Amino acid sequence: MENFRSGRLSDYNYELVAAVSGEEVNGKLKEYFDKADAVKKVYVLDDGNSNYYQVEEGKDCSDLPSTYPDNVAALAKQKGALYNALDGLQLFSKEASEENVRKAYDDYYLAYGIYAEYGLPQCFSDEEIEAFQILEFLETLDVNQSYVLYNLCFRNISVFEIGENHRKVSLKMACQPQTGGIKKAWRFQYRFNMNFRQAMFGKLPVPVQERIQNLAAPLWEGTENGDVDDIFDISNLVMILNSRTATTTPVIEGLSEKASDFVTGVFVHHFFDKLERDEQTVFGRVITPKTGEEKYLFTPKKFTLTVDNPTFGTPSYDPAQTMLNYIVMCGDKNIPPLKKFSWRWLEASERGKLGGVMEINRDLLFARVCEQFKREILSRLRLEVNAWMEKQTVGFTYWLGIQSASGYDAAQFLLQPDGSYQYCYSHEKSSETVYGWIPPIFAASGSLAAKYSVACNARGGEITVDNVKYPALIFDARVVGWLDVVYDGGHSKGTIYDADLIFSLGIALDDYGNISFKKTFELKENKTTMDKSGWAEFASVGGIDSTVDGFTNYLKKWIGEFNGFAKSGFLNNFYTKMCWVMPGNSTFTYRDEGFTKGHDFYAMIKYVQE
Repeated sequence: MENFRSGRLSDYNYELVAAVSGEEVNGKLKEYFDKADAVKKVYVLDDGNSNYYQVEEGKDCSDLPSTYPDNVAALAKQKGALYNALDGLQLFSKEASEENVRKAYDDYYLAYGIYAEYGLPQCFSDEEIEAFQILEFLETLDVNQSYVLYNLCFRNISVFEIGENHRKVSLKMACQPQTGGIKKAWRFQYRFNMNFRQAMFGKLPVPVQERIQNLAAPLWEGTENGDVDDIFDISNLVMILNSRTATTTPVIEGLSEKASDFVTGVFVHHFFDKLERDEQTVFGRVITPKTGEEKYLFTPKKFTLTVDNPTFGTPSYDPAQTMLNYIVMCGDKNIPPLKKFSWRWLEASERGKLGGVMEINRDLLFARVCEQFKREILSRLRLEVNAWMEKQTVGFTYWLGIQSASGYDAAQFLLQPDGSYQYCYSHEKSSETVYGWIPPIFAASGSLAAKYSVACNARGGEITVDNVKYPALIFDARVVGWLDVVYDGGHSKGTIYDADLIFSLGIALDDYGNISFKKTFELKENKTTMDKSGWAEFASVGGIDSTVDGFTNYLKKWIGEFNGFAKSGFLNNFYTKMCWVMPGNSTFTYRDEGFTKGHDFYAMIKYVQE
């Protein structure tokens, strides 16, 4: 973890990265197959002229070609009747009778049958099941396209074909071995393109809809809920099914090439269609606002995907170490040139245990919060001073003024080498030098100078509120008032007010990605350095104590009032929901948030066990 905390997104010019591990995506897919009680049977008819027709459970067969005999056509017109007639022959049974085989061939023109149970092969050992990667995400820095290899296996799969030779009808059957492990399983590998596709809110899974409604809630405050599709664009990262390219297919011994073609073509197509219907070809989502973005603390505008695996291209390649990185930019910023991005803060043995992680660039988070802190908080500490001195018949008259500063505040929070941000403001005023008589000296000169400064450092840290620790944006401000009373070249000078103000903004992130702020304020008044004795030794009239004390008391009162405002008013006008990126293919929660050494904010993503 220590190495991770030294990372910085600013090195990549990325503003937000949300990632899910390939192992997590595979794990959820394995859970899906563990629960899947799906058995698929497809029967393929052949009219003798290569007009093949597929029959499966639930299919409307009214489009059966007219080249088939009347008895088959009659069954096709009745819902489910043709499938039931074929299935009733029990041809997948080892005890399939010759009579039924002949009937299937002569009466129904049946040529092929495919039976499969979805899931990982029964011949896999427990160790092979754990290590098996259904999905292998290929490393890429292509902003427009990513790729995934799908390793398809079935729990059980059998294929038969019926043919006639010398007027003898026979059925040949091939089955996936029940033993022998991964080397004996029938494995189909396909390469697919991955890309983002627009999605409609109403077609999303209910848990995803709930997340997005929560994100949209502030925009509907005080009104009836509107149409989510009117305010958000929703993009799914999907496996593009029509981009399928076979890279490896099994050799099905004992059957014709045509039988194999039906398995790798027709049947596999049915399989992926089912995956799509069950939302198992979606690997995450990004939501971008069409309206109201200025009301949120930050909102994404542009995004893409990169895939990283430190073992790509090495003899020790391990697909379990793959991370899918959603690269997000906010505002008007474009996607920068993509760089190889890696979460190397976990040991290789631990990478697979990571669900996901989100990291927000310090420049994105701090820039927005610091700007608001300057406007809402530091503006109240931005004061102007005035110093005035006038001679009297005997001695001098002093006057000090202090008021809220006017005009635009040009000072900015500037990035420091250590990753923190610093703001500096100061104002000073000096009177003209005046000359007068101060007993016992016949003639004397005097002037008055006042200075006020605020220096604020913003950094990531941690605070404890009610015995709970929170990552926090910490603003360390120092407020200093300073005077210099000049008399014939001598000085009574120093600080007349010096205080450290520590304002902390703890970040509490809930499961939905909502931020609530835990605000704390600490005031520490430091010892002042003003030496008033010099004037007393110099002059017998016109003491400066009341002038100095008045200036000090004014600042004390001002800072006291500032305390209450800072804790109650800061960031109240922002929507602090931030679950714009939903990496992965299942519901998740946020956990273990904090700041990196580079002051990026991060949160771990924990996927919910269904």
